[in-house]
Amino acid sequence: MTWAPTHDALWRMKIALLAALAAMTLPATARADKLPPRDECAADASFAAFRTTLKGIVARKGAKALLELTTPDIEYSLDVGIPGKAGFAKEWDLVHPASSNLWVELDLALSLGCALDRGEASIPYMYARLPQSRDVFATTMPGRPRVNLRVGPNTDSAVVALLDWDILTVIDEKDSAWTHVKTDEGKEGYVRVDFLRNPLAYRAIFRKRDGKWMMAIFINGD
Repeated sequence: MTWAPTHDALWRMKIALLAALAAMTLPATARADKLPPRDECAADASFAAFRTTLKGIVARKGAKALLELTTPDIEYSLDVGIPGKAGFAKEWDLVHPASSNLWVELDLALSLGCALDRGEASIPYMYARLPQSRDVFATTMPGRPRVNLRVGPNTDSAVVALLDWDILTVIDEKDSAWTHVKTDEGKEGYVRVDFLRNPLAYRAIFRKRDGKWMMAIFINGD
C-alpha cells in the first residue's frame, strides 16, 4: 500500500518549508565575539610541568632560577639597549628581585590562559588567539569576567551591559581612568582602564631549546 500524506501533514510540511525559507532570508543577528582564557597548554605534559616550576619561581621571586629558564637571546624590549639575558635582568632590576615589578606582570599573564602551537606556547591566551580580522591597535578586552560597561566615565553612571571577556573596539582613550568602547552588538560605554587589557600588553612566548621549555620572549607593546 502506497502512503499518501494527509491534508494535515501537507499543511505542516508547508509551514516548515516556509519557516526554513524565512530563516534563510532574514539578516543574521549580530554575534558578539568573546575570548575567554583557555588553557590549551595543559595538553602538553612537559609544558605543564615547566609552568608549575615557573609559577613557583614567580611566587618566591626567584631571579636566578628564572634566568635559568630564559633563553640567552630573550626578547624583552622594543628598544633594546643590552641584548639578551643580561639586558632582561637589567630591565627588570633583578639584582633587587623583591622590588621588581616583573613578578606582578608575569603572574598576571600566566593567569589568563595559554595557547599551544607546534613547539611554542603563548600567554596570555588572548594574545595568540585574537581573530585576525581584528585591528589589534583598536582592540581591548576585559582582563576579568563580569566587568561593567557604563554610560559615563564614572562609577555613578548606569550600567549598559555586563561584559564577560567581550572583544571591544576602542573609541577613545583620552581619559586616563576610563576607556570609551563599543561592543560588537553596538553598545557604547565606558570601562575602567584597570579592568581592561590590550592584546599587546605583556605577553610571554615559550619555546623548546635542546628539548627543554624556556622563555624566549617577554615583551610589552608592538
